Amino acid sequence: MILRRVVTAGLALLGCAAVALAGLADPAQAQQESASQKPLAEPKFAPANTSSTPEKPGAGATYIPEPHDRYSVLVLGDALAGGLWAGMGRAAKPDDRIQVEVRYREGSGFARADLYDWLEALPGILDRNQVHAAVILLGSNDGQDMRIGDQRLPFGSPEWKAKYQEVVDTFLAELRKRSIAVYWVGLPPMARPDYDQAMQQINELVKARADAVGVKFIDIRKNFTDEMGKYTEMGLDEETRVYRRLRDRDGIRFLKRGNTKLASIVLDVLRQDMKAAENPPPAQAAAPAEQAKAAELTNPLPFFGQPGLKEPILIQPEMPRTNRPVTAALVEKPNVAEALKLDVKDGEEGLTALQKSVSPGSPAAELFFKGIAPQPKPGRTDDFAWTSE
Repeated sequence: MILRRVVTAGLALLGCAAVALAGLADPAQAQQESASQKPLAEPKFAPANTSSTPEKPGAGATYIPEPHDRYSVLVLGDALAGGLWAGMGRAAKPDDRIQVEVRYREGSGFARADLYDWLEALPGILDRNQVHAAVILLGSNDGQDMRIGDQRLPFGSPEWKAKYQEVVDTFLAELRKRSIAVYWVGLPPMARPDYDQAMQQINELVKARADAVGVKFIDIRKNFTDEMGKYTEMGLDEETRVYRRLRDRDGIRFLKRGNTKLASIVLDVLRQDMKAAENPPPAQAAAPAEQAKAAELTNPLPFFGQPGLKEPILIQPEMPRTNRPVTAALVEKPNVAEALKLDVKDGEEGLTALQKSVSPGSPAAELFFKGIAPQPKPGRTDDFAWTSE
């Protein structure tokens, strides 16, 4: 029994040491690994839902499609992704309810599929694992020519960019069709200027592809540069809140505290989306154009003159006009004051003044004494006579 415990403890210590050494490996050196080297063991998850038809988000849908009691987050990428995974384990809060696992490969990338082919490996990883969110940190080894069979595409050439975009699109499509919330973490600034320039080119290309398909791109460059936007190995330590060194002397990797800061940035984005998934916004009302389209399909009435989309139109026939004289007996003749709208207080006094100012027998006298308005001139705007024309 004692011997068994000693052997078990020894194996556990050796496993921890192997993971720690892998996380500290230099990506530039690891890139020269032979193609026969096997990837790290995959983490064990609960069986995944292997449905190949993704659910389409409806109105009010959130970035993480649905809430979970515990969120399975898978970190994918190269050696930098291994450091990010370790930092997320330290930076995660007890109430985050997330389980962070990793699948990273030293020296891997999209440029050297002959060393490790992510497009070939990804479907199997996702088929065997349950993943609610995937965090990608990949590309630090891609500032080089791409090898496609016997063909070599120079880094940064139009052919290289076109092929790299194609690989990124395929990689993202495999994740998105499974309704996995994808977070692509941008590459950090690098100490060597030419290497840093190459990383910026990759960032720009990947961000454009992520934006095109609605994937979140987390730009971390400003968090690890100085006031001038240049590389710096110093920064604020998230744990001690003291300004300390965050980057390794090689100008590529992060120290432990740097990985913790990087993880905190990523976790902040994840927490916001998990909160939104648990408290989704209400579905937005249909736009006016959509309402009109719906009414067009259900309301057979014409739209002109409608007070509402589904209210009926009341069309009244116009009364026919005629030039036949109206029988006087059918019309109650108003008095003079009413005809002139002087039937108000003190209106009669005004009428008397008008009667005194006119000449006898004139049209004005007919109007002010008898209430008979003068005949309008033919064709004038007040001529309402009906003609047969």
